[in-house]
Amino acid sequence: MNCIRIQTLLKRECMRFFRVYNQTILSPVINALIFYLIFTVAFAGRAKGFDGVSYNLVVGTGLIAMSILQASYYNTQSTISIAKMLGFIKDYTIAPLKTSEIFIAMIMASIIRAFCVGIITLVTLLFFVKFPVHNIYILFYYITAGIILFASIGVIVGFISPDFDKAHAYTSYIVTPLTMLSGTFYSASSLPDPWKQIVLFNPVFYIIDGFRFGITGIGHNNWYGFFSILFLVIFTSIIAGFMLEKGLSD
Repeated sequence: MNCIRIQTLLKRECMRFFRVYNQTILSPVINALIFYLIFTVAFAGRAKGFDGVSYNLVVGTGLIAMSILQASYYNTQSTISIAKMLGFIKDYTIAPLKTSEIFIAMIMASIIRAFCVGIITLVTLLFFVKFPVHNIYILFYYITAGIILFASIGVIVGFISPDFDKAHAYTSYIVTPLTMLSGTFYSASSLPDPWKQIVLFNPVFYIIDGFRFGITGIGHNNWYGFFSILFLVIFTSIIAGFMLEKGLSD
């Protein structure tokens, strides 16, 4: 494994999304701010938080986590899809790059893009709500694991989608519902039965909840969620790496 090759591809990937920062960085921040204002203003005085956590903080933490996950997904998904559709996917095979080096560079680029979106969203929402930090290690684990998980899913969707329409369909029918219906705007404890049990089958719920626990110290954080996310990260990374290897060799 060559660090110079990884660094070169990483620089290329970062230049790609920084060049269109209005779409890749600022747009998710604006969307998160709009969602925050809509939910906190529309439900002001009616929506309640849980266990002493204000509803504003519930929404704020959920939106930051959701923005980070979506940014990491769109980074790899758009990279693979555009390279396939425009026909320069083979350029990766011409260069002296190993599949593992390509995959690592893509994941690292997703981490950088996701953290840029997350930090700017956090700074923007600080004007409306304060974010304490309860456990920085739990916070870092769930965010990093979530980024790698969604970046790997982006690689998979990019390769299994024959065109932009199919890629958009996978995003709209699977990825978006998973992120939006994962406790982003509410606590699972506030849901009625059987939805309270159904949401536990959504893996994104544990990422959002873990992120919220890292900030507030309140949530459903448990070892089941911890190891479930770890398993999914390993599983999707292996599948994504296999599809990257197969996709580049075909």
